[in-house]
Amino acid sequence: MSYFKLLDTLKAQLNATNLISTVTDGQISDIDLAKQTLFPLAHIIVNSATIEGKLQRFNVTILAMDILDGKEKYDVEPSIMNAMLQSLNRVYEIMTRGDLNPDYIMIDGSPTLEPFTDRFENKLAGWAMTFDVAMMSEMTVCNTGFTSGCPNVTVTDGATSVQVLAGGTYTCNSCSVTTGTNTGDETKASIESKLGLFHIGIPTSAILTGTTSPTQLAKIEIPANSINLQDSIRIYTPLKKIGGAGVIVFNYKLSTLSTMPSGTTARIATFTCAINNLWIPMQRNPSYSGGDLIILLSSVNVINDLSVSPSAPSIIEIDRTVTQYLYIEATLGNSGDSVYLLGGHITNM
Repeated sequence: MSYFKLLDTLKAQLNATNLISTVTDGQISDIDLAKQTLFPLAHIIVNSATIEGKLQRFNVTILAMDILDGKEKYDVEPSIMNAMLQSLNRVYEIMTRGDLNPDYIMIDGSPTLEPFTDRFENKLAGWAMTFDVAMMSEMTVCNTGFTSGCPNVTVTDGATSVQVLAGGTYTCNSCSVTTGTNTGDETKASIESKLGLFHIGIPTSAILTGTTSPTQLAKIEIPANSINLQDSIRIYTPLKKIGGAGVIVFNYKLSTLSTMPSGTTARIATFTCAINNLWIPMQRNPSYSGGDLIILLSSVNVINDLSVSPSAPSIIEIDRTVTQYLYIEATLGNSGDSVYLLGGHITNM
């Protein structure tokens, strides 16, 4: 689960600094700070969490500290402060650079660091670093344990048909696979198709850096007949920028071609993020009617289309009965910057 993966990742990175003897988590009041063998100590506190579609964001504070009690304060305090700062800085650098891919656990934004001395009963010194961590959610609708609305599955066991309730388990006597659990996901796609619904997840991409050429971040296949007549569609792609040397231009392109068109061909949306933009939740909400995709004018440079615009919309003729491909393209203004595509989706749900 994401919460445990977060704690395991932070603990592993703190232990890897070789500047920390003990790593703990939870309420600081639960830790016996009188034990001098614990130090230097790093303590992880998860302050809050938010859910942003397929992304989970945690606000975290790490206390990195060592003991001053019984020591000459002016002799040891500078070295303690320096060592604890270096341990936190290493964690920040590793997680900001994205070295933890393919888990895609990354610090989002800049952390705040506050020094402290003579804190707690036994006079501890160190730093408190507070930051946001963004990571992909591992939860699906039908494996939450709330199986209401998730489909059942019929298993053929020899001459007998057995219905396995969502979330249930059946041991098969005449099957090559002897035991299986119905989480509710096995026929979810087919049921949604019958209802005229589709939800296509966009995979998280590897980091884009080192080039200023237009680059494909993702290619999403939209199967034929997924889009319905009189449909409303949502395209959402959260992106993370690292660095502040240049702008980045993002484009959505929609085409029947299996390779991404060049230039502005097939472009349906664009956004240029400024040098200081680090979180880019790009979104478009087109409608499909009478064989046409109706969408905000493709040349309008905005992050989303959720507000009024003086520009007339683009009307793009598309054939919903053939497979379409949505391309996510990025162009770095400076090759020293980096960008991640943190998943996303295209859906009519």
